[in-house]
This record gives sequence, structure tokens and C-alpha cells, in this order.
Amino acid sequence: MAEGLARSVLDREYPGMKGRFSFDSAGVAAYDGSKATPEAVEAMMERGIDISNHSAGRVTRGKVEESDLVLTMEEAQRAQVASLAAGADTPIFLLLKLGQAARKALATRSGFPKRADGLSGLLCAAGMEESDDPLAQRTPYCEVPDPIGMPVEEYRHVVEIMERPIENILRVLTT
Repeated sequence: MAEGLARSVLDREYPGMKGRFSFDSAGVAAYDGSKATPEAVEAMMERGIDISNHSAGRVTRGKVEESDLVLTMEEAQRAQVASLAAGADTPIFLLLKLGQAARKALATRSGFPKRADGLSGLLCAAGMEESDDPLAQRTPYCEVPDPIGMPVEEYRHVVEIMERPIENILRVLTT
């Protein structure tokens, strides 16, 4: 669903940037080739986003190394990806934590170093956010709940949780 949201935001808000970004959803416990759940498809279709052709894949060290940025939903996932890709230079963040840093950076613009591209500025803002936040290690408030096995209402709730952070992250990355 996060990949679908990101693609939708990019298409809607930044159509000229399509070639500069790619999104690849991968899970730490995904079954290769699995399709999105009917509830996920329904929740996204209600927003005009079709993820019915989504095919799951596992996160690999190679995928992490090829990425400029990796976002996870939960701290346990972040830790697993970091362990899998130990030594790789790819930044790995919780989606909601990076979204929070992006929101604050957009509000103040003080999180951006001069003449830095969007990713550098976002990573700088995220680093400042972590060092300034005494609750930075309290991740339950920064995790996206996994709705698997729940009714469609939970999937809708998860989409709502992810939408604004994804919009803010892309807003920073496209500046």
C-alpha cells in the first residue's frame, strides 16, 4: 500500500519527476509472488489507486544496496533490514519517523543544509530530529500497524496513517 501511495502522490503532485524516482516494495517475511490482500486492494481502490497487480518480494541485500533510501513500517523490520545489509551505505528509516522529520523540515526549512539536494536535506533533518527527540527510541508511536488478517477498515486506517508522511517525504525529495 505504501508503494501504491508513493506512486500515486508522485503521479499526482510531481508528474515531471516520474523518471527520477522508483519504488520497490519488499517484505522481510514476504512470500515471493504473493498478491495484495483483497482488503488492501479495496482500501486503495477507494482512493483510486490500483494495486491489484502487486506481487510481493522479499527484501535482499542487493535490493538495499541498489536503493538510495529504505523505509520500513516497524522497528523490528528496520533492524532486520539493517542486519541483512550490514555495511551498506543505504539509509534505513521508519516511514513515520522520516515523515515526521520531513514535516518539521518543511515547516521550518531549518533542517536543510544549504545547496543540498532533497535526500541530503531530508537525511540531515532526520538526524537532527533523532538527536533532538528524547523519545526517539520509543518506536511504538512511530510504527505503522500491520493490518494483515484484519477487516478492510483497518487497511483504510493504515492508508490514512501513511498518506501524509509519504506526501511530506516526497515533497522534500522533490525540492
